[in-house]
Amino acid sequence: MFEARQYSSQLWSVCKSNAALLTAGLNSGRVMLLVKIGKLSTVIKTKAGIVMISPWTALLLPVVPIMIVATVAYIRKSKKLKPLTGLSPTHSQKGNIPEIKAARSFHAFLADLHDNYGPVATFWYGRRKCCSINSPEHYQQIETLFDRPVTLFRYSDILYGEQSVMFTNGTDGRRRHKLYANAFSHRAVAPLYQTLQQLADDVADAWEKLPPGDKIPVMATMFDYVIRCVTQSIFGDAFKDEAKINKLVESYDYVRNNMEKVSLGGGDAEQMEKVAKEIVAILDDVIKMRRHRNDDDSDNYVLFIEVLLGAGLKDDVLRDDARTFLSNALDKTTSAAAWVLYYLAENPSVQEKCYAEIDTVLAADEILQTTHIGQLRYLRQVMCEALRCSSIVSFTARFNPYSDTTIGQYSIPKGMPIVSAIGSTNQNEELFPNPKQFDPARFDPEHVTLNGHHCFEPFGFAGNRKCPGFRFAHAQIFTLLVTLLQRFRLRLVPGQNVRKRYGIVTSPNKEFYITVEKRL
Repeated sequence: MFEARQYSSQLWSVCKSNAALLTAGLNSGRVMLLVKIGKLSTVIKTKAGIVMISPWTALLLPVVPIMIVATVAYIRKSKKLKPLTGLSPTHSQKGNIPEIKAARSFHAFLADLHDNYGPVATFWYGRRKCCSINSPEHYQQIETLFDRPVTLFRYSDILYGEQSVMFTNGTDGRRRHKLYANAFSHRAVAPLYQTLQQLADDVADAWEKLPPGDKIPVMATMFDYVIRCVTQSIFGDAFKDEAKINKLVESYDYVRNNMEKVSLGGGDAEQMEKVAKEIVAILDDVIKMRRHRNDDDSDNYVLFIEVLLGAGLKDDVLRDDARTFLSNALDKTTSAAAWVLYYLAENPSVQEKCYAEIDTVLAADEILQTTHIGQLRYLRQVMCEALRCSSIVSFTARFNPYSDTTIGQYSIPKGMPIVSAIGSTNQNEELFPNPKQFDPARFDPEHVTLNGHHCFEPFGFAGNRKCPGFRFAHAQIFTLLVTLLQRFRLRLVPGQNVRKRYGIVTSPNKEFYITVEKRL
């Protein structure tokens, strides 16, 4: 005797050859389907007697319990799902954009949304209904999603370009993202440290020449450092012209400071478009120069522009992706470096721990190498905590173009934008007790409260579309921090009211100043 569910293939052949006895017994409400190889007869024994059934009916009986279990599971799951709740549109065309403007930033709007409606809430961006989430467990449930809802980011296409990888989904988006991530892998970034060290030394040397007590403008200094790191590491000698760099800085600053204002109905859109074209013209010249560069003018490493040129991209795609990486690097890395210096200068006791660690890991005047990074554990904690406190990237978004997505007890319809309110998560008191306090100990690997996946995402949501250049950003910041902390003590100039300005990247709302003194 054999259970038919285990031997369905045998049952099929037996029924076809009319050579088996198939016995179905009903015992106290439980059906037992049994097969005896050799003779054909199919019966069900019930309390009323023997009932004959066909072999085909008997063949389906093993499937019935599976179907019942699946149906019950679906019904139970459906009963557990909750309806999505959130804001109704207050304007027929603009949706909840008036509320976003009133909140003064998308970050503040999302924080209020989750305070009122919980970790999963909906709102309307124009005529598009969106869902926002702000808990690590929910981030984990969408980590496989790649596609980005272009609607929520179109205001930045003036900076990145319409063909930017930022706005490209599907197969082409994945291909280009993988290509660029490989261009900034650990192996690819390692040869850049020598260039980064030279540029960090230039900053430190300039500070040493300052009279004692001179105020140093941090944002301006970081921007100058980062733009030199980016242009020389990504575009090579094409950006050694100071006039070209200064023009790029001027144009980029104008567009960055006005694009969100223009997207919400204010600012001078025509002037911003004109300035954006100046950025395009500068990059077109750089690309042209690199195309016609002599083969014997070799660099010590593969420049990102060479990766773009070798990828077979159309000219407009190549230029827009170059704009994207330049803009992201300038925005994110400049603000990140500035925030780290701000919190270090504000917390002398944290600096002392950094000095001790750096002096232990590196000999005097030793140049930072990739092998040192893993040993500078406390300095990494400092950087992570500074980026958490500043919420360097306050939100990002994905969508599922293929099917509905289950997030917790909610079903998100296919195609609906799913916003990850990272800035709100960074201020969650359950995840980060006393969240406004600067405390690098939160990121000690042994700290139990941070073992959850996706608890902290400094450069945007990880998943399948993490910022390809995050390793390069880390390298720039680490190199500068180690160089400066080897030589100086940092002090924040008193009386400054530095606040956060939320946008694509969270930056200080105004220039702020520090003073330095040489370490003995």
